[in-house]
Amino acid sequence: MALKIAFYRLFLPLFGMDSRFRGNDTHRESIKKNRFSMLGSYVFGVELRLIIISGLPGSGKSTLAEAIAKKLKLPIFSVDPIESSIIKSGIPRSFETGLAAYLIAEALAEEQLKINFSVIIDAVSAAEEAREMWRTLAKKFNAKLVIIECVLSHELHKSRIKSRVRNMHGIPEVTWDDVESCRRTYLPWDEERLVIDSANKLNKNLDMALEYIGEHLEWQLTDKIRL
Repeated sequence: MALKIAFYRLFLPLFGMDSRFRGNDTHRESIKKNRFSMLGSYVFGVELRLIIISGLPGSGKSTLAEAIAKKLKLPIFSVDPIESSIIKSGIPRSFETGLAAYLIAEALAEEQLKINFSVIIDAVSAAEEAREMWRTLAKKFNAKLVIIECVLSHELHKSRIKSRVRNMHGIPEVTWDDVESCRRTYLPWDEERLVIDSANKLNKNLDMALEYIGEHLEWQLTDKIRL
């Protein structure tokens, strides 16, 4: 707590979030607008974050995950594009390629956590095995596991699935039957999580997600900041 107070007193003016900031108005407003991006780029939390964006296929996970990654300048690993790349190499799609995609995402996330970078994972994570993978990875690096689950109403979800086109090599477009099949095996999360209704505007959901992620942080300066 003392560290947080010290940070607020000494460095929030630097980021343009205090009236004592010395600079022209245009510069100050520009910094205010981009404060989350600056925090993501230059400040790490005392605790690393493993941010899991979960939910049924077509529930808006990737859209939100990419927005968070862009805002906080964090690496993001999405399971479906990874599996598509595996298939592109000439390996036929199967249960094993799906499993391999999760294992690759885990390995890539581990390499980032190893060098003290927080990570975003974009994956359905329906099964307990996948969730245990993320729990184990977070524990290994003493990282905070932050879970955000995307949901949609039945009718809106069905409508979006019908119109969605991803054009991923080797992976058929998701059908409503696929979603319903996944729903039958999709387990409720045991952990605390933020549930996001993807029917809302993206900016609203992004603000909610950033606020939730921020609740899990104690900010710490890095040597990237130069006064």
